[in-house]
Amino acid sequence: LFLAKILFWGLFEQAGSSLNFLAQDHVDAPFDFTVFQSANPVFIILLAPVFAWLWPRLDARGLNPSTPRKFGIAVLLVAIGFTTLVLAIGNTAVDGRIPWEFLALAYLINTMGELCLSPIGLSMVSKLAAARDTGLAMGAWFLCTAIGNYVAGAVAAVASGGGASGGGLEQYAAIYWQIAIAGFAFGGVMNIVAFFFS
Repeated sequence: LFLAKILFWGLFEQAGSSLNFLAQDHVDAPFDFTVFQSANPVFIILLAPVFAWLWPRLDARGLNPSTPRKFGIAVLLVAIGFTTLVLAIGNTAVDGRIPWEFLALAYLINTMGELCLSPIGLSMVSKLAAARDTGLAMGAWFLCTAIGNYVAGAVAAVASGGGASGGGLEQYAAIYWQIAIAGFAFGGVMNIVAFFFS
């Protein structure tokens, strides 16, 4: 579960780095690219009540995914979000610009992944850790966030070319496709293992 969290944040936190450069240099929007930094908070506000309503309803029907499966779903959703961008880039001319709706959709899908992992994970740590180890487990949980953010920075440096401005569309597509593959592979394996053991 901790490894899933590291991978998730390593991918999800492209939002404040490489996705920002992508928006600045390659997205066609009728507003300033910095507006995209508000997408995740807005989607959280809109979707959090939906997810809070959804989990108990699924639980009442015996359909609520286990915590490991929710983590796997979160990683898969991030992979789908980046696949959306890869497809958008693939349908854009080399010197063209991506319609802003595709980036907004990627933010929406990634936020859905966050809602499957972040609040669920905090609850999981307090439930699964022995009473005497709760503080240590919670510290490890947040350490995984820090490691994930470090990974995100390393990935973003490659995706954006390491400069003050972003890289080319082909470079973004290549890195985002690798992100998607990693997410699909890890999320798929995690869901398969969780199906048999949780």
